[in-house]
Amino acid sequence: MIEPGGSIFHEAVRGYVPGPGFLSLPGIERIRLFDGKTVHSPVEHLTGARLIQAGHGMCTWSMPASPWFQTQMGFFLNGVTALVADFALGGAILSALPAWTFPVTSDMNFTYLRPVRVDAGKLIARGKLIDLGRTQGTAEALIEDGDGRILAHATTRCFVRSIEPQDVVFEPSPEEQAGEGPDPFERPLPPDLAYDVSDLSHLSGLEIVRMIIGGDVPLSPWNLFTGVRLCEVGEGRMTATFPASPWFQSPAGTIYGGLLAFVADSLTTGAATTTLAQGTATASLDLKIHFLRPGTADGGLLTGTGEVVHGGKGLIVSRAEVVSADGKPLVVATGSFMRRQIRDWFAVVSA
Repeated sequence: MIEPGGSIFHEAVRGYVPGPGFLSLPGIERIRLFDGKTVHSPVEHLTGARLIQAGHGMCTWSMPASPWFQTQMGFFLNGVTALVADFALGGAILSALPAWTFPVTSDMNFTYLRPVRVDAGKLIARGKLIDLGRTQGTAEALIEDGDGRILAHATTRCFVRSIEPQDVVFEPSPEEQAGEGPDPFERPLPPDLAYDVSDLSHLSGLEIVRMIIGGDVPLSPWNLFTGVRLCEVGEGRMTATFPASPWFQSPAGTIYGGLLAFVADSLTTGAATTTLAQGTATASLDLKIHFLRPGTADGGLLTGTGEVVHGGKGLIVSRAEVVSADGKPLVVATGSFMRRQIRDWFAVVSA
């Protein structure tokens, strides 16, 4: 079970990061090895993301809408769509690349169309190549839930990088690190996360966030799942930390971009929340994220900050940044939100 103190991060990581010989294969062959049997990276074990279909210029991934992705208020942040979209977007570009070349994500942009419901069942990202040149490629994806509702539209730009061919061939790992028991996304929530959030209806957003930091409100499932911990908060700003865990490794061995985008979205949302009056909430409109350098999953402590740069009567715009343990910025992001009245308060759903 994922516990508040150590979460999953004291466990041996599960999964497999392929060696250099993986690049000896054409891109479409590399993608098709993400069948859960040949290549199954740590972040796939963490989230349950799985390849559904791949062809030249297209790639579809699916991910369970695990209850671990919930906030204290019993809903999903829209940034959860990035956890599955990044696989589909990068895969659509990779599918058209030759051997010894690979995509490096420069940016991702999300337009949110509907909120992600806890009963969504699963999230499906259908990626499609837009254009591919010698130095960069672009792709788009539609993200929908298990009922076929379109939740978001996403785009990406990736730089195309290459290395000199080497005298190596791809050899799948003879035995992937599987661990015992279910993967993290499949585990039951701790019973002490249940909380009657309607008791908070008389408080402002800043007061609620301060109660979370003070321990008067339980940590959310998604906080435990990612290791994100709030450190400081004020009106229009917040700071949080989280581990650069090996569990966050993509098949490339770096911190998965979709995970960083999810955290960045939480920081922009959190900063916006601190400006909310009693009985109001945010409705997410978009997220724009730039990847400045790859993150190393070395267990160091990452720091994220969120700050409101515009807090109008109807529109809020926030900026977020995530930096490495040695102070180097990994990503910067902006998100925009509408203010709205809260009609219903929801408790955390256990399954």
